[in-house]
Amino acid sequence: MNDLSSVVGATQGTQTMPQYEFKIFSRVPKMSSIATGRSMDWSIVEQDLNGLLMEGWEVFSASTNSYGFWIFGIGSQDPIVTFTLRRPRKS
Repeated sequence: MNDLSSVVGATQGTQTMPQYEFKIFSRVPKMSSIATGRSMDWSIVEQDLNGLLMEGWEVFSASTNSYGFWIFGIGSQDPIVTFTLRRPRKS
């Protein structure tokens, strides 16, 4: 069983594991309403995530969920994606 110290950096025997910095990246798609239903455009989210990956971040974990609101019986539920990113800490 690993504890948190083995994830964020620790010394095991004579080998030093890298230390990481973490970033939480959370976005929603661009929503548009059309006559036949709703449309989701994830392209902006993909561009933003790809930019972070090019900066040296890597995806450590990901999850999806939804958020919404209701006002007087009218509202919506929309998707949201959250990534935990990490990269080795610069010495």
